[in-house]
Amino acid sequence: MIRNIGIFLAIFFLCSAHAHASSISDEVSDSGLAYSLVKMPDNPRVSVQIAWPSHWAFDEKLNQAVPYIGAQLLLSGGAGDYSAGEALERFEGMNSEGHLMPTTDYLFGTLNFSPEHQDEMLKIVNAHLRNPALDERWLERARGQFASHIKEIRLNADTKGFEAMRWAVFGEQPIRTAISLDEPNMIEEVTQDEVATWAKSAFNRNGVSIVVAGDLDTEMANTIVDALFKDIPEGEQLSEVAVATDFSPKRILMHVPDAKASTLTFIGKLPPSREGSELEDILLATSLGNGPQSVLFEAVSTKLQARYGYGAGIVSFTRDTRLLVLSGPMEASKINEAEQVIRQAYTEFRADGPSGDLQQLKQPLKENLTVSQEDASSMSYAVLMAKLDERDIAKGFSLQEELEAVSEKSLKQRLTSSFPTADDFIVVVSSPDASVLKDACVITEQRQAMNCK
Repeated sequence: MIRNIGIFLAIFFLCSAHAHASSISDEVSDSGLAYSLVKMPDNPRVSVQIAWPSHWAFDEKLNQAVPYIGAQLLLSGGAGDYSAGEALERFEGMNSEGHLMPTTDYLFGTLNFSPEHQDEMLKIVNAHLRNPALDERWLERARGQFASHIKEIRLNADTKGFEAMRWAVFGEQPIRTAISLDEPNMIEEVTQDEVATWAKSAFNRNGVSIVVAGDLDTEMANTIVDALFKDIPEGEQLSEVAVATDFSPKRILMHVPDAKASTLTFIGKLPPSREGSELEDILLATSLGNGPQSVLFEAVSTKLQARYGYGAGIVSFTRDTRLLVLSGPMEASKINEAEQVIRQAYTEFRADGPSGDLQQLKQPLKENLTVSQEDASSMSYAVLMAKLDERDIAKGFSLQEELEAVSEKSLKQRLTSSFPTADDFIVVVSSPDASVLKDACVITEQRQAMNCK
């Protein structure tokens, strides 16, 4: 529902970009498709990462659940001579992977396979991209599975709080619906024709970003790209869509009478990842709220005598809308006290930076680098993210040096220049008690948050 950049995943993909590759280069296939090639000598796997720009989430005339269902159905619903479900069985038999993941502004595709299965893998995927059958029975299965998943998520009281926050930030824009997926029956009402229309608009050559990684030369990589995109139409060039956001400070209490617990959440805006300093952000979020030694966990457990955790993470709604989120369960009777404790701890952290041994704070990133440095999928993903952020893809080789260069001074500069102040946060409480947050805008339906000031 949202692009969640968890600390572990961010570390994994950032650090993997320092893999033992001999080179990263920008290439053009024989059919004219631009792509990046990551040569990884002696690597046993080939990985292809693709990002198709998408505007589906911004169109109010469309059902924003369609890309989620379509992404599940496209490679499983059959195509040409392949029956429904056959592609997935063949992938498993070849120890290969092929999957699609929609976000608000891109549709991501991932292929991982061994070189001996290259021809069959590319033939299967190309057939499904060009002319998917979208079997009705598999569509029904995809709808049912996804509806059950979203229903389970929405049973949590804190989910309602986050939905209220999205109403406050995005208002009635279609992107809010695309993230929350909360319109009645929108998943169950996805039709085969809608998925077919989405697929026709989603898979084209215009504007696509491609990365190929493995033990490959340029000729071999050209063959992979052109086989994958054989007879795929050019498509239309998509222009950027402006998204209006409101991150002005607010105090919102989402009253959920049947909730079994309360949740206290702070949301503040961060700069887009394309502006850099992602390593600093990971270290700062880790120190602030990742684990029992973190600033927020210690503040809550010590000053409130609480046995539950309180954490921090980084979340992206689009590639330009990136958030710092502080959140955790809280006893209703301690909400106001907890708010002050967390604000004070965050204010001191923002002013002073992380305490303790900086090298120890960096250690998980270094260890992750060692584990992931030979992984073609991680490498290709990291380069793709750099391409989408319009950063130098060759910087992938210098991440270890960049990590070493991070200092207490650079962390403090990042905090003061880019992290929100304690007074900049939107505060959202979900609780069965409507009186637990002082001076709050109390709401009983998520959309009411749009009117909170």
